[in-house]
Amino acid sequence: MPETNTNIPPKNKNKALPQFSTPVPALLLRVRRPMIVLAHIIAFASSLMLSFLVVQNMQFRREWLELYPAMLMFFLIIKLSVFGLFKQYRGWWRYVGISDLLGIFGASLVSTFIIVVLWFAIGNIPAVRISLPPDLKIPAEGVCIADMFATVFLLGGLRIIIRLYFE
Repeated sequence: MPETNTNIPPKNKNKALPQFSTPVPALLLRVRRPMIVLAHIIAFASSLMLSFLVVQNMQFRREWLELYPAMLMFFLIIKLSVFGLFKQYRGWWRYVGISDLLGIFGASLVSTFIIVVLWFAIGNIPAVRISLPPDLKIPAEGVCIADMFATVFLLGGLRIIIRLYFE
């Protein structure tokens, strides 16, 4: 078998090697975190709407459409805080992996637990109970659980789509 010499220097030392990474404009780097937070807000709003539809057998009802904005604000405050604590607004989505998806699941689980505890604690205050319509029949447990799974599905799917695009 012929012996190969691996110590031979390259013939064209002075030539620059081609760059394979895509240049990212500086503006995109500055607005990356606000865009990630905006994507999370859109996913949270969509997951709450989807969970209402799932619980209500895909029917839009006036009573829960009136309650949706208040619930959305309540959900957004908690979810944005918890996802921030779980450092979900960092990293490059093009390199998403199983650990990122587990982080999404953990943040969603913790935020759902906090939402359920606060929802029932606030819902048992007499002044709040009087202000709600008496014919309001929304199973909050079902909405919260469906919202947790919809959040994991939407955020995980969004990140995986970004990774597939770059691959």
